[in-house]
Amino acid sequence: MLMFLNIGSLLIEMKISNLIVGSFIALSSIAAFSLAANAGYTCRKDYLGRTVCSGYQNGNRINTTTRKDYLGRDVTTGTVNGQSFRETCRTDYLGRYVCN
Repeated sequence: MLMFLNIGSLLIEMKISNLIVGSFIALSSIAAFSLAANAGYTCRKDYLGRTVCSGYQNGNRINTTTRKDYLGRDVTTGTVNGQSFRETCRTDYLGRYVCN
């Protein structure tokens, strides 16, 4: 009987250790791919308090500037591979960050 308990606890320990190792491998690969996709993309605050970002993200050249408007919304303008865009975002009454 004692031998079966030892084998059972050994199997449980093996399953737990496999789960831990598997989780570590999965998280490491996600972190590595995320870092590689965003390599060279940096953001900073300028002297007016705006967030200015530039660099390459997922193979695209990106330059953006984000500021707050008079209603407290985030207004982002910039270019992606030379194409201009403007986006306004806010937090809605349900707490979701909504952009249009």
